[in-house]
Amino acid sequence: MQPWVRPVEVAVAAAVRAAAADRLAPPPPAFTYDTPSSIRSPMAEARPARVRLVIVAKGRVALIRRRRAGHTYYVMPGGGVEPGETFVEAGEREAMEELGVEVVCEELLAEEDRKGERFLFYRAHHRR
Repeated sequence: MQPWVRPVEVAVAAAVRAAAADRLAPPPPAFTYDTPSSIRSPMAEARPARVRLVIVAKGRVALIRRRRAGHTYYVMPGGGVEPGETFVEAGEREAMEELGVEVVCEELLAEEDRKGERFLFYRAHHRR
C-alpha cells in the first residue's frame, strides 16, 4: 500500500470494484449485524462518531455534491449518531434524510479517526 493511501480509501475502492464486477449479493433475509453496528450511540465516549455509507448501484457510487467558499467537493452520504441510536440506524436514517432512499447497511468496511472524530464506513444497498 502506498504511504499516502488511507485504509478507508482501500476499503471503499474494494467495495466499488466488487460492485462493478457484480459480486455484491444482497444480505440474506434474516440478516443480523454482528459488527460494532449493534453498539449503542457512543455519546458516553470522549470522541464523537460519524457514519459514512458506500452505496454502489449499477456500478456507480452515491455521492453528495457540496459547495463551500467557491469550491465544489463530494462526500459520501452519512452523518452523526444520535443518542440511543446504533451506527447502522444512523446510516440508514442519514441516507433517507440526505438522498431520500431507504438503504440496508451491510458490513463495516473501515473505521478511521480524523481530528478527534471516529468515522465508520459501511457498505449499503438500496432496500427493495
